[in-house]
Amino acid sequence: MKVLLATGNQAKKERYGNLLRDIGYEVISLKDINLKLEVDENGDNPLENAIIKATAYYKATQIPTIAQDDGLFIDKFPVEKQPGTHVRRVGGRELTDDEALKYYTEELKKVGGESRAVWKRGLAFVNDTGQVYSLETEDEIHFVSKPCEIISKGYPLSSIGFVKARNKYTVELSAEEAEEEYKEYYTKIREFFKRI
Repeated sequence: MKVLLATGNQAKKERYGNLLRDIGYEVISLKDINLKLEVDENGDNPLENAIIKATAYYKATQIPTIAQDDGLFIDKFPVEKQPGTHVRRVGGRELTDDEALKYYTEELKKVGGESRAVWKRGLAFVNDTGQVYSLETEDEIHFVSKPCEIISKGYPLSSIGFVKARNKYTVELSAEEAEEEYKEYYTKIREFFKRI
C-alpha cells in the first residue's frame, strides 16, 4: 500500500520506508508529490498534532497518511526553556539543523553540560477510508553539550544524544546498533501498522 508520510524530511522518509517496507507499505513524502500545505499544529501534545497533520494531508490528497510529531522534555531545562512540541521552533522561527544543534548545545552548557531527556512521540495514520489510528510512545535519551563531529541531516540532535552503555553518540551507532537501541520503539511502530 502506498502511504504518504506528512513530512519533507527525507531522513524520516527513509526511516519509515525501512521500517514498513517488509510489511507491505511504500512510503512517499511531501517532496515526492510536490505538496506544500500550511497546517496549524495547535494540539496540546505530540499525538494531537500528529492527528491534526495526518487528517489535513489525507483530506488534501486522499492518500492514506502517516504523521508523526515529537515532544522533547529535558530534565535540567527550566519550564520556560522546555522544547515540548516546538523542538525546532525557537524565538518564533524554525531552526536549521546547524542552528538547532548550536541552540541546544549552548542551553546544555548553561545547565552543567548534560541532561537526561524524554522524547514523547505521537503517531497518527489515516487509512484510505478516513479512519484515524494513533500511537503514543516515550523514549529516554541522554544529551551532552559537546557535539559529535558527525551531523545527521534532518536529525541534528542525534549529534548530542549519547548512549552511555556504548560510549557513542547516537549518530555514531551502526544500523545494527541503532536497531538494538531502538528495538522497542521500532517494534511498536511495526506492530501498530500490522494491526491496522
